[in-house]
Amino acid sequence: MRDGGPVTKKPPLPNFFKSFDLPKVFDIVPLISPLNLPQKFFWKKDSEFVVIRYPRCSQQLASHLKLDRDVSFEELKNYFYGDNCLASISPEISLHTLAVTNDPEYTNQTHLTSLHATEAYNFLYGPSGPTSQVTIAIIDSGVDIDHEDFSGNLWVNSNETAGNSVDDDHNGYVDDVNGYNFASNTANPRPQAWPAPNTGGESHGTHVAGLAAAKADNSKGIAGVMGKNIKIMSLNVFGATAGASTTNIINAIYYAIDNGADIINLSLGGYGVSESIFQALKNAAASGVMVFAAAGNDGSLLDDGHFILPASYAQSIMGVLSVGATDDNDGKIAWFSNYSSRYVEIASSGTHSGNNGLKSTLPGNSYGFKQGTSMATPVAAGVAAWAISYLKSLGVTPTPMLVEQFLQETSDTVPDLYGKVSRGQRLNLLSLVNKIGDCF
Repeated sequence: MRDGGPVTKKPPLPNFFKSFDLPKVFDIVPLISPLNLPQKFFWKKDSEFVVIRYPRCSQQLASHLKLDRDVSFEELKNYFYGDNCLASISPEISLHTLAVTNDPEYTNQTHLTSLHATEAYNFLYGPSGPTSQVTIAIIDSGVDIDHEDFSGNLWVNSNETAGNSVDDDHNGYVDDVNGYNFASNTANPRPQAWPAPNTGGESHGTHVAGLAAAKADNSKGIAGVMGKNIKIMSLNVFGATAGASTTNIINAIYYAIDNGADIINLSLGGYGVSESIFQALKNAAASGVMVFAAAGNDGSLLDDGHFILPASYAQSIMGVLSVGATDDNDGKIAWFSNYSSRYVEIASSGTHSGNNGLKSTLPGNSYGFKQGTSMATPVAAGVAAWAISYLKSLGVTPTPMLVEQFLQETSDTVPDLYGKVSRGQRLNLLSLVNKIGDCF
């Protein structure tokens, strides 16, 4: 129990609920939101939803509940109303990775050219370049932390001792040295094999991590958009399945907030709405953590009736950005990318020449190509990581709002992206670096 005034306790959950044990989350920003009970989600047997409770009442933030019989909306409403510990309740939605599979044909990292990264690297990797460290949380299918191209670029929880089965730092997670697996509730954040028909899909998180943060100048493999002064925090929310629950994603977001992440990358999505996800994103930005979310791969218009979770929430939260994908061969919106002048806020490379993806790391010290808004998102996150490092090195607090403003002001305006992306904008790393240098 935490301090915070009188707490009204509820009796044990009625037996029409099944409750699942989930990891605990400590020291969160309190959620303040109205009770939201959409009738259509909560009256059929096997309906699942996420209950968020205030930290003064419980150290467990998100609980996953499932009905084991048909229950009327009034029955649910009468039970939950008057619970002073309840922050929000939302439908449980399974989210999926947002990559498009393909055969590898190119060996160069063409997306760096479209970012004008080579010119920017003359300064960024030079003696006068920024040196401040940035931590990026990859909330995904797990990262192969043993990969040769991540050596030296892994986040390490220095307050935790590996393998002693003790929560040394008292953050609610045992042995979380490089991250956590929220799907299996273990400290092993590596990918777990997915069953057919999604065999191999577990490589997604490793590929995403490499695009943002594979080590540069190590004579191995590729270079991430930001290849130095960056640490990868691996937060596995998929485990051995092709779907990630909103419960696991919420707990991973708060883990990233509580454990010092500067950026959260969400290369995943699913259609629906979730007040709990919305509040988690708001609290991330309010806590100084910038969030990037993939816009999705259906090649369709996003609007109020076609709402992808979590990316569509970005337009209403400064410091959270939804990312569409362009083809770095011609700069146009990629054939698979969702688009919207409102719900897609920025674009970056997610494929090359139609069906050839971006090259990045794969499990087992290997490399390969994937395409999708899942790939465009860590490219954008890597650009933001440079901005954060540069601002820190200049003594400027890199708030998510300030970084978003810089990204928007320095992006290229591409006529072919009008109506597809807000203000038709595609990221430009060189312009970003020059702008920050001019301002400070």
